Amino acid sequence: MENKIFRDKSVEKISDPEQLDDYIKVTHPAGFLFLGAVFLLILSFMIWASLGTLDVTVDSRAFARNGIMLCYLTEEEAAQVEKNMSVAAGTEKGKVESVAELPESYKSMAEELGGEEEVHALGINEDEWRYRVSISCKGEDGMTDVSIVTDRVSPMRYLFH
Repeated sequence: MENKIFRDKSVEKISDPEQLDDYIKVTHPAGFLFLGAVFLLILSFMIWASLGTLDVTVDSRAFARNGIMLCYLTEEEAAQVEKNMSVAAGTEKGKVESVAELPESYKSMAEELGGEEEVHALGINEDEWRYRVSISCKGEDGMTDVSIVTDRVSPMRYLFH
């Protein structure tokens, strides 16, 4: 039995002297277009990753009254928050005015906010102690969601850290 590496048809094609001058089609132009699009996508991502920033936030609910918002954070969350940090409350912007050094009880929160309904609306249980954070921010009175920006990092930090 003869052991052939190439098929007879393939050997005939390349042994024909008339076909030696033909161009070999390596790839279709659509392949280069796709490769260029992938390259642009990677380049765009690298530019964004080196020049852009991502906000690290602590999210909570707050009770707003007369331009002052009060939110109550757990010990871990309060440890990340400092005075003058940026705050986003819906479309409004503000800043942290103060962070309590000692936690408050459910009862004292209810007295300050005007009732237990408001404390429950903030998602706080009766047995919890929380740290009060005062925020200056223009907006409507009542309950609102807030995001306190604790840090701004470059996406490159996540890629190479």
